[in-house]
Amino acid sequence: MCAASACKTGESLSADSAGTLVWPLPQQLSAHGGVLRLHQDFALVDHAGADGVAATARLPATLQRFSELLERMGVRDVGRQEFHEGTGSVGGSPGATLRALRIRMGNSSGADDAPTIDTDYSYSLRVRAADALLQAQSVFGVMYGLETFVQLLKRGARGDLVLPHSTIDINDAPQYKWRGVMVDAGRRFFPVHLLHNLLETMGAVKMNVLHLHASDYCRWSVQSKLYPELTVTDITGTSPGSYTQDEIKALVAYAADRGIRVVPEFDLPGHSRSLVPLAKHGLEFCGNASDLTHANQIKRGTHGRSLEVLKSLLGEMAGLFPDAVFNIGADETLVEAGCPANDTRLLEAELLGAVQSMGKTAMGWEQLLSLSATPPSGANSSRPQHLFDRNATIINAYSGTTAAAVAALGHYAVESHAPAFYFTHPAGWDQHWKQGKCAYGCHGPVGWEMCWYDVAVGATAELLPKILGAFSNPTTA
Repeated sequence: MCAASACKTGESLSADSAGTLVWPLPQQLSAHGGVLRLHQDFALVDHAGADGVAATARLPATLQRFSELLERMGVRDVGRQEFHEGTGSVGGSPGATLRALRIRMGNSSGADDAPTIDTDYSYSLRVRAADALLQAQSVFGVMYGLETFVQLLKRGARGDLVLPHSTIDINDAPQYKWRGVMVDAGRRFFPVHLLHNLLETMGAVKMNVLHLHASDYCRWSVQSKLYPELTVTDITGTSPGSYTQDEIKALVAYAADRGIRVVPEFDLPGHSRSLVPLAKHGLEFCGNASDLTHANQIKRGTHGRSLEVLKSLLGEMAGLFPDAVFNIGADETLVEAGCPANDTRLLEAELLGAVQSMGKTAMGWEQLLSLSATPPSGANSSRPQHLFDRNATIINAYSGTTAAAVAALGHYAVESHAPAFYFTHPAGWDQHWKQGKCAYGCHGPVGWEMCWYDVAVGATAELLPKILGAFSNPTTA
């Protein structure tokens, strides 16, 4: 999947058809010939058994889901059949219509249990008149190939579904490993059915990470059985709601069935007003300890009780999200009364270490780049030290730096460039961002031109492996 300027398309494609057949544009696409009708008994054919390769348990469910989609689009009684050796077709000899899409999947050796940061989403799709073949190394590549096949279908003159060309060749793979959308459930609650709708849309356009910003000023949005008081009361009374643990487990499974990872973010130690109910368990806050009305940042404290409470809570949350990445936020921590910068940075480093001790890769916003501090008293050296492993922490660049600059420091980076990817900004909804930027379009649809941004800008070839990708941020502040 690539930008238009980087794609190789067949000469027979017009500029319009190259840009509208499939989105995002594949790495390679060529097509020619007249339209090709789908037979009324069109079938998706599992070719895996014919090659002696054991199909993943996720494949039948994937084929069923796309069969149902094709039926809703108008293909009657879509079948899911096994390949008949020696025929190359289903239900009879090939005719003027396409009777089947054969699917051949490589031996993924358990890699299809759930999508990961290293999942192979590549696929190829070949159509030759009455024969069509989709090949992929993983079931998630099969999903992407089927999404492409569905996008290719158009309504024919007789009202039936047709492919726009009788000869099509597509080879595709994502340019970046991280293609995400952030949902800010910490400020505004998103019902589960809305998240399902979003996941369906993400799958259709081959995005693969749902960044669930699960806590902020307004709420801790995920049920805790250790600290049930967290979701009993909405802190601000704005857009109340929370997810049960069963709902989270089901959401993760629903996303995985569409090739999407769910990466949680629990924003600590700032943006933590939602954790005020845990003060009775020993969690300390900056500011006036006798009046927590406006408390919003957690204090490291002197007896380690804050860290103890947070470690138990994060450990419970980590058990609900199987993804290897766990985001602690660390966004916009401030020097507040009772919380000197040095103590706050030490607490952030301790939280990163806690995440890593759970077998997770830690992640946080770009403020972590300043994470050096004077060690606690009793340490071997009093000189400021960098407090975490660059290679074990992913940094979100969004405002004061870029993914390329983060990668140059040795970190893995995910870009969320605010002027382009914060959707409050490009369309002109955020008055602050309108100032001085109306040349780019600050009213209505024209403003979406600002959404284009090269996440690798400024990066050398050596740095590109450190740039994992990007996510859009329709934050609801």
